[in-house]
Amino acid sequence: MQIIYVKPKQNQQYPNSLICQRRRNNQQLTITQIRLHSVLLSLTNEGLQIKPGPSEAKTSEDCKSVIVKPMSKVNLLAEFSKMCEMQLGKFKSCKIEDFEILKTVGKGAYAEVKEAIHKSTREVVALKIYEKSKLLDQVKRASLLREIRILESLNHPNIVKIYACIDDGNKIVIVLELVKGIPLKTYLQKKENVDASESEKLALFKQIAMAIAYCHSKSVAHRDLKMENILITPQKYVKIIDFGFSVRTKPDRKCKILCGTPNYMAPEIISKHEYYPQPTDVWALGVILYHTLCGVFPFQSN
Repeated sequence: MQIIYVKPKQNQQYPNSLICQRRRNNQQLTITQIRLHSVLLSLTNEGLQIKPGPSEAKTSEDCKSVIVKPMSKVNLLAEFSKMCEMQLGKFKSCKIEDFEILKTVGKGAYAEVKEAIHKSTREVVALKIYEKSKLLDQVKRASLLREIRILESLNHPNIVKIYACIDDGNKIVIVLELVKGIPLKTYLQKKENVDASESEKLALFKQIAMAIAYCHSKSVAHRDLKMENILITPQKYVKIIDFGFSVRTKPDRKCKILCGTPNYMAPEIISKHEYYPQPTDVWALGVILYHTLCGVFPFQSN
């Protein structure tokens, strides 16, 4: 059984527990009681159990795995070149020329994502393409390198897979599993899913919880769990994406970097206190569960 520890914390602004309610057939039903800091959530099969943890813990300037020393441009490119040696299975020794780009599926400040097909295997993948000129920022560089390392170490059916990292001259190309799905929030808002049963919704949540339990068993905290980072495929499988804020750290170490999305942030993060990264994932899970069942957030950010 995987144990995830949550340190109880008193905060007058946020209640320790709340009742999740909604109406069905004009009757008010109590669905579940979410205890947001001292919470015990049991899931059969995987046996995810969350309970109050030790009162004492080590602290650090931030989690060791996210401390990044200044790096020269030469060392930066050397680091990426080393990462680009990571090519798995059927994509071993692949180059960007081995892929036929089909279309652009997304674009951000640092990267764009394209749907592509591998010419030899005919497998459809996602190519996340970064311009090296945009990766000289220390924080973004650390985030990308950390995301690649962490994704490389994870292998779970509900977590997006990384296949290869290619150094293509002026670009870094990450080859990822293409997930043809929609965000959880969009999925729940679709007409055919508005009246989905509680058991259907909880089946989705169970997949999310099992994926996060797996991450925690590998000492990885996601730190940006939100409905937009949870994709639902047409077959109703869950895929968790975007590990840009993720960190690998021991359960007894705290972080203090402010990250995440306000509606999903634990009180200690909002209060700018040091925090245990894994338990903040558990808080976000509680918010996601509440929104999945009720259609609204338990707390509103401002």
